Amino acid sequence: MARDLATFRLLFPEMTVEIASDETVNFWIERAIERLNENAWGRGFDDAVLYWSAHKIALARARAAPSATSGASGAGVLSSATVDGTSASFAVPEHAVSGTKEEMELARTAYGQEYLALMDTYVSAVYVGRC
Repeated sequence: MARDLATFRLLFPEMTVEIASDETVNFWIERAIERLNENAWGRGFDDAVLYWSAHKIALARARAAPSATSGASGAGVLSSATVDGTSASFAVPEHAVSGTKEEMELARTAYGQEYLALMDTYVSAVYVGRC
């Protein structure tokens, strides 16, 4: 898998140009390449770059959304809802309550949760702090 805009758009069709411009996607891909340790990730590096980038874009969109000011994060799987009374509850991913600060931040989006799953698969414990 390549770590480029075209692959990002194929992997995340929900991230349309209206949601994340090409410039924004390329920015986050470049940041991921600079930040992540390719030696630690090995053959999972390209996937890690793309999922980390999608996670950062999703977080930025959540902060910009009107609900972000109300404290609603929308993280996790919907576990209950009320329609007319406008209520929603989300299940909290395990990493969100028992992980490192970085794991808790990654657990806030489905993309970050997949990044964590990839980390469990590809990154040795020696490199976890620098991934």
